[in-house]
Amino acid sequence: GHRNLKDCVDFKTIDIDHHEAVAVAAGLGHSCIVTKEGKLAFFGRAFDLRSIFRNYQLYRIFPSFARLAGRLTQLDGEKGKEEVSLTPKFVKRLDKEFIKSVVCSGGLTAALTDSGRLYCFGNNAYGQCGLVDLRHRFWEPLLHVGVPAVARVDVGLQHCLCVCINGKVYTWGKGSGGQMGNDSDTAVNSTPVLVPIKANCVAVAAGLNHSAALDTHGRVYVWGKRMSLDLVTGTEKTYQDQRSPRIVNLPEGLRAADLYCSSFTTVVKCHDNSMWVMGLDETDATLITSFVQVMAPIDYSKYKGMSERDISNLPENKTPFIATDNHTIKKGYPAVTVISDCREKVYDVVLANGEARLVQVNLEPRHHGKIV
Repeated sequence: GHRNLKDCVDFKTIDIDHHEAVAVAAGLGHSCIVTKEGKLAFFGRAFDLRSIFRNYQLYRIFPSFARLAGRLTQLDGEKGKEEVSLTPKFVKRLDKEFIKSVVCSGGLTAALTDSGRLYCFGNNAYGQCGLVDLRHRFWEPLLHVGVPAVARVDVGLQHCLCVCINGKVYTWGKGSGGQMGNDSDTAVNSTPVLVPIKANCVAVAAGLNHSAALDTHGRVYVWGKRMSLDLVTGTEKTYQDQRSPRIVNLPEGLRAADLYCSSFTTVVKCHDNSMWVMGLDETDATLITSFVQVMAPIDYSKYKGMSERDISNLPENKTPFIATDNHTIKKGYPAVTVISDCREKVYDVVLANGEARLVQVNLEPRHHGKIV
């Protein structure tokens, strides 16, 4: 969005023609902005993954040749379009809609309007745009996806799912790993399919090749690639694909309030503000099939000189978890609150060696602000 193809190693203001941004989303090669007026703008290259990787490497060595290659390798349905948008451009076809949210993935964008209409555009090789034909729509959507009014949507690498206002969950796109959740491994699914979850749902999330949903009772469902409880025959760590939703139980008495997915994990926030995660372990890619509590770090420097016993006796709202180097002291109750006098910070959830923890993302001092 800075009018060139150079790497940006520091934060810079993106010019959106004096509009106020209220939401943003980033894919692998493109990004999107929703303005206060409900307009949708995008920039970057919303093409297929191979084009993104190829042209990035070419640009590093031969910038001029990379631009030429981009112009010569435009895909069907996009003749006459620019190969890259260096600055934010508004999606004109949605001028009459009020966009309230947007999500992006490798080569796919999904925009949700305030009336519940859903528009998808990008790579459409597996039907992930949710329309009957498989023609790519990289720059602008033509029609809205044929599902009831949508409450929330998310996109995986090559599949989409949404939860409608009526509580039903629909999926479409690539399903060879069970991403559709309809007990099928059909690769191409251009028409949305209903996921067989009996209870009404309130939230959905998509990983790289898996999906998750949350129902009104606080139960969490997962399905997709390597999400089964059954091992692949002859292996000790590789799990089969889960082709229909399975419930992942939380400890007794806990109910999920919201959920999110990264590429290979699903993170749940419960009503007591505790956080739990399941998915592929970073250490050896073993599937952690049930939820592991995410422990929250605090500023250990404030407690130097205290014994472990003294620390463990601190009030519950002060220190649910303390991490110093590789040593951890766990408390026995589910909570992730950070001590109240710590400034706001950003954390990554890390699942490794069978345990989950938060790792702080370091930001430059001048970039600290209100975290929303």
